[in-house]
Amino acid sequence: MPSTSSFLTVYPPDQQRPFTTSSNWVANQAPTTNAVTSGLSADGKVSLYNLSGTVNLIVDVVGYYEPAASGPGGPAGVAGAPGAAGAQGPAGAQGPAGVDGVNGTPAVAVAVAVAVAVTQSG
Repeated sequence: MPSTSSFLTVYPPDQQRPFTTSSNWVANQAPTTNAVTSGLSADGKVSLYNLSGTVNLIVDVVGYYEPAASGPGGPAGVAGAPGAAGAQGPAGAQGPAGVDGVNGTPAVAVAVAVAVAVTQSG
């Protein structure tokens, strides 16, 4: 069981660490698990940040997101108002797809879905 209260943040290592948590735990609590979606760095990696103490983690990649060919259409105007529907939005992510490809995640992936388990901290 964790002996120190802390939190974990999962994020792309080529970006600034966000001020959000991916998993939280308190001292003497049973092991915790959480589903997390994180973007990938340009070279396909994620970083794991633990606030305090040491921690044992189990991280399983359970899926990934690929870029879509196009995004959803923009919002339409108010009914009865002049103007057409908005322009098509930017390409968005699709997924999660099942894991396959080299080392489980293909080169085209833009994000991963992971299961994070905190098993012990000190």
